[in-house]
Formats: sequence, structure tokens, C-alpha cells
Amino acid sequence: MRKYENNKKGYEEILKMKPCAIVLEPTGVYAIRPCQYFKERGIKVLQVSPNILSREKEFRGKKTDFYDAEKLENMVNKAKEYEYNPLRELVTLYLFLKDIEVKYKNRLKRALFLVSDNDKLNKERLEKLAKGDLSVDNNFVHLKFG
Repeated sequence: MRKYENNKKGYEEILKMKPCAIVLEPTGVYAIRPCQYFKERGIKVLQVSPNILSREKEFRGKKTDFYDAEKLENMVNKAKEYEYNPLRELVTLYLFLKDIEVKYKNRLKRALFLVSDNDKLNKERLEKLAKGDLSVDNNFVHLKFG
């Protein structure tokens, strides 16, 4: 199995093989560019639903890129032709960005927990943390490094 980058250089390498069709798993925002690229060049783009691949995985074991590529090749009859739908693409992108936003907000909340009281930043605690003093109020375990 050969691997190709998900960028213009990788797509051009694939085009050198003069394919009449491309079969792929639509993996959210990562599938949009290659689908559009090949469709614009007259290549038929077929997509096999991740749900179908997932069900197949249950019968055959662990999911791997090599195994997925092999399955895709054998599932052309279950694939649907890619149709550009700007609204669907925007919704996919929105959901992707929303997921990232939630993850980073949660990370920030966890980080601020060390230096805050009830989600309000505590200057004294922030200064202590900057000096490497991780001690917290009397209700918590005190750790001090240095």
C-alpha cells in the first residue's frame, strides 16, 4: 500500500496513475479538499460511509489504514458518488471548529482551576504559580517545589 499526503502534491501523484475513479472514506473536513480536487478534474469520486466501514471492522478486527484501504477497494458497490454540497461542507466545518472550541475551553478551565476561585482569576494564586508554588487554600493538598 502506498501513502499519499492529503495536499496538492499527493493528489497530483495520484493523478499520474490516471484513475477513472477514487474511492475514499469521508472523514469530515479532511475529505472535502481531495473530493473537490478530483471531481473538478473529471475523476469520479466515490465515498464509502464510515458506518459501513465500522460495521465491517466489527467482523474483521482492528481498524488500520491498510485494512481500510483494502476494504474500500472491495466496497465500491456500497459507495455513493460525491456531490458537492456547500451547505453540508459548511456544517461539517462548523461542527469541526465547534468541537475544537469546546476542547480548548475545557483545557483552559482546567488550567485556570489552579489559579482561580469559583472561575474568578486570583492574582495572588497566579503569582504563586508563576514562582513555582503550587500550594492552594487550606482545603487542598499543598505542594511546593524549589
